[in-house]
Amino acid sequence: MDASRSRGAAETSGVAEIEALRTALVAAQRMILEVEEDGRRARAEVERLRQATADPGPPTPASGPATVDAAHDERLLVVLDADPTWEDASRREHRVALLRPGSEVPARLASLGPGRVLVNLAAPGALAALGAARAAGSTQSAFGCLAAPGSLGVLPLGRIEPGSRPLDATAAAAQLAGWPRGTRVLAVGTDAASLIRLRQTLTHAGLSVSIAWDGKQATGLLDMVRPAVVVVDLAVPPHGGYALVADLAAIEPTPAVLLVPPADDPAAAFATTLERYVRSARLVDRTRLVREVSTRPLAPSR
Repeated sequence: MDASRSRGAAETSGVAEIEALRTALVAAQRMILEVEEDGRRARAEVERLRQATADPGPPTPASGPATVDAAHDERLLVVLDADPTWEDASRREHRVALLRPGSEVPARLASLGPGRVLVNLAAPGALAALGAARAAGSTQSAFGCLAAPGSLGVLPLGRIEPGSRPLDATAAAAQLAGWPRGTRVLAVGTDAASLIRLRQTLTHAGLSVSIAWDGKQATGLLDMVRPAVVVVDLAVPPHGGYALVADLAAIEPTPAVLLVPPADDPAAAFATTLERYVRSARLVDRTRLVREVSTRPLAPSR
C-alpha cells in the first residue's frame, strides 16, 4: 500500500512539474514576443524617420512569396478531390476543373495552367498530389479546405504548402522566404533540432518565430502569437495536428500553413476532424468558397 501511495505521489509530482515547465515556457515566449514587438516598433520608427529625410527616388514594385506565371488562367481553379460536387460551383467568371489525386496531377496541372489550386485535405492522396506537383515545378497558389463527399458545406482554410517528413529546415525556410520582415510564425512539432534550425534561419531573415512542442501548447499560443504562418507536424502529440489546422479557420485573417505530413495519408484523420464542424458557422457552401478562393490575392497582404 505504501509503495503504491509513493508511486502515485511521484506520478502526481511529475505531472505537476511538466505543467509548471509548460507554464514557464509559455510565459517565456510571451516575454520574447513583447520584446520583439518593442523592437519592431523601434525599427519602424527609425525607418519612418529615415524615409522622412531621404530622397524617395523612383517607386519599386512590391514582391511576395507567390509569383504569377503569365501562362496561368486566372479564371480557372483546379480542385484536388474526387467529388464531382465541385463542378456544380463552376461559373463563367470562375471555372472549376476537378483533378482526382494521383500520379497524373503534376502533368495535368502543367497543361491546364490554373491561376489557383484548392486542395481538399480530407480527400485521399490530395496532400501528396500537391507535394508531387510542387516537386515537378508547380507554382500556383494553393489553398486548403476540408470537405465531405457530396456535402455542400466545407471548412475553408488559408494558403497551404506541403512540407517534408522529416522536416527539412532549409527547404521550409526557402518556402517561407518571401514573407515580409516581422511576420509571426508558429512552428509546432517534436523534431527539436529541425525546428530550432528553422527558427534560427527565419529569425535571421527578420521573421518572429515561436515554437510549440505539442498540440495543447500550440493551441495556447495561437491567441497570444496571432501567427500569419503556422508550420505544423501533423503527427504532433497527443492526437496529431489535425484539429489545430481546422481551428485556424477561426482566425482572421486565416494563417498560411506548411504541413509536415505523417507517415501515412492524413486524409482519414482530417475527415474525422471535419465531423466536429458539421453544424459549425464556419462552414461555407462550395460555390461561395470557389468564388472567394478565385479572387484571393496571390501574395499575403502587407
